[in-house]
Amino acid sequence: MKKILLIVILLFLTFSNAAISKEIQAYCLISAADIEKARLDPKENERFAGKTIKLLLSFAENSEEKNLIIDNSEDNVVGLITGLYGGVKDVQTFEIVSNGIRYSSTYNAKNTTYDYNNVLRMPNNKPTTLDAKVDVKGFSMTKFRFEIDCQNKEYTAEEISFAKDPNNSAFELFGIKNSDQMDQFFKKAQEKLKDKKK
Repeated sequence: MKKILLIVILLFLTFSNAAISKEIQAYCLISAADIEKARLDPKENERFAGKTIKLLLSFAENSEEKNLIIDNSEDNVVGLITGLYGGVKDVQTFEIVSNGIRYSSTYNAKNTTYDYNNVLRMPNNKPTTLDAKVDVKGFSMTKFRFEIDCQNKEYTAEEISFAKDPNNSAFELFGIKNSDQMDQFFKKAQEKLKDKKK
């Protein structure tokens, strides 16, 4: 409880100085399908799949202030995707683009540099997708691109469980994100088959 209170106080202090007029929270659920599409080793499923990225955006009230973003996720490992590594200690600025917001960051670790160029798509001010581009430079040159579904509310335990299962990757191509949607998908498929037999 003390930790949550401390985070709330730090967030208030950080954002109250900037006289922010609007805040948006984005919840982005990393799925096994996202790991596969980004061409990460399948062993990374355990580390990333089912983790929720929690981004807090604070929009400046006027041109003298800055738009700010932090990663307020419970698990620090998601910083490898967001490029935001320190919670309230790593406040970054973002720019507003036609389809949402864009931010960039760089992280240096030993002999490796991680460059991030990320877009959070937000049509009608509702987060839909985190498009994260990670350029890794060091002993090897590697690029990863993540397209992670987002929304403006917490994910359910069922949705998180569904995201962790690598067998559900094919279903996500059809927009199926939980077992209820999977049941509806199969019911519709059954009905179509019955109609064709008539």
